Amino acid sequence: MDQQIINVETKIAFLEHHLDEVNKTLFRQEEEIQLLQECLRQLQEKVKNNDTTSVGHISEEPPPPHY
Repeated sequence: MDQQIINVETKIAFLEHHLDEVNKTLFRQEEEIQLLQECLRQLQEKVKNNDTTSVGHISEEPPPPHY
């Protein structure tokens, strides 16, 4: 009986550790999603306003490496 209790406690400790790791990962992913959503919102706003000030003219672009 004592060994069964030890096994259950070991499994619980293992699961708690992995639950903490999953929660940390989920938190980081949520932060990244929020950042990406903000970037997307800004890009959508630029497209909506036809803001090309941050895009250089084609003549200013260097030729592709295969030329």
